Amino acid sequence: MKLVFLDLDGTLLTEAKVVEDTLRILDGLLTNGNKFCIATGRQLELIKELNLFDNREGFLILENGGIIGRVKNNQFEVFKEWEDKISPFMDEMDKLKVELGKNYEIIHKEKGFSIETYNDVKIPKEFPNITLRRNCDTLDFMPKIAGKKHAAVFLIEKLGFNKDNVVHVGDSMNDYELLEFVGNCGTVANADDAVKELVLSKRGVVSSHKETRGVKEVLSTLKLL
Repeated sequence: MKLVFLDLDGTLLTEAKVVEDTLRILDGLLTNGNKFCIATGRQLELIKELNLFDNREGFLILENGGIIGRVKNNQFEVFKEWEDKISPFMDEMDKLKVELGKNYEIIHKEKGFSIETYNDVKIPKEFPNITLRRNCDTLDFMPKIAGKKHAAVFLIEKLGFNKDNVVHVGDSMNDYELLEFVGNCGTVANADDAVKELVLSKRGVVSSHKETRGVKEVLSTLKLL
């Protein structure tokens, strides 16, 4: 049994949409006795619209690690233990949001926030517990304790897995740390060059196909489908 983490945009989805193979991949993983976790920068409401968990049980990492939970019978259960880890840093997040809001339009999230910009932004020294991740045309701000990797480590330990029995398929720099951490990894043809180089260095699978079709090739090569 493997625990498979899957990024959404640019990876499991095709042009940000669910296609037939998207659902076949999830069903195939479950049929073969594996568990899956969607690891995304999206918020819960945007996940619900995709209907990925209709009659499927799985796990969710939302807002690039800000929220973790289980989906069962189409109901999302937040893992309170992770919430307790994140909460002490939220006052600092709120203060930084006000500071950056003077120059940028803020995209509000429950456990963090984003700004739309291609420019580099430095976090002031008075906010030592906050980090940022580039996600396409946005910068995502979150507590340092969050991030996909930290959230995944929490879930791996909670479910009793070890990293050698864990797979991650992602395409961008907010996947980098998790791809580096897990025992098995893969990426798609449209991935960032740095992500491809990392996956190759770990003897992972770099698909010749983009997005959903690429994920299918990666998981088939790893004999998970």
